[in-house]
Parts: sequence; C-alpha cells; structure tokens
Amino acid sequence: HDATSSRSPLDAALLKLPSGDAAASAIRGKRFALPKEYFVAGMEAGVERAVRDAVAALEAAGGIVEEVSLPTTEYALVLLAAGIIALLVIAWATDGGGAGRIGELFDLVIGNLISRAEPGE
Repeated sequence: HDATSSRSPLDAALLKLPSGDAAASAIRGKRFALPKEYFVAGMEAGVERAVRDAVAALEAAGGIVEEVSLPTTEYALVLLAAGIIALLVIAWATDGGGAGRIGELFDLVIGNLISRAEPGE
C-alpha cells in the first residue's frame, strides 16, 4: 500500500474547517495563549507581523488572547538544537565514513576548545 496515494482522515490539509460566521462562532469566547518568549530580538519582521495579524483576527472573532510566560522555552530550544545537531552528526558520520569520521569531528572540536581555553590567546 502506497501511503502517498491515499488520503488520510487525519491530514489537516483535508479538514473541512468552518469559515465565516461558523468560524467566528467556534472561536468566540475561547482562550488562546500567546507565549511572550516566542517574540525574540532579531525575529523576522514579517513573521511577527503575521502572528500579530492572526492574534488580531482571533480577537476580532471574539477569541480571548492572553500573553503567557513559558520560562523554560529557551532551554527547550537549546535541547531541540542539540538534538538536530546530533542527528546531523550521525547522518554525516554514517555517510560512507563511519566511526572514523566521528573521531575526526571529535578531535577537531576538542582541539578547537583546547586552543580557546589556553592562556594568552
């Protein structure tokens, strides 16, 4: 069975979502959280504008948007980045070079860290 040749009832792109008055009715009175930590220095202006426009649309439809704080967001993003880097390193190391390439990378990183830690440099 080819999964790409059939439609999944769980595919969000195929959902029949309410629109117009039905959408506003579905949104009216619902609470939405907007994490303030998602708005960071250097955030692309177009992305922030799109999110703020979506918030305005939710509020216009009667939704209640509340700013919340998720203080561990930064740590979650660091862990996500570390996981992605680990997957990339595994993919790089197993692409024909195997364990020897991990050793090369390890030596390079450790050598770089040692040279940065040496006094006078």
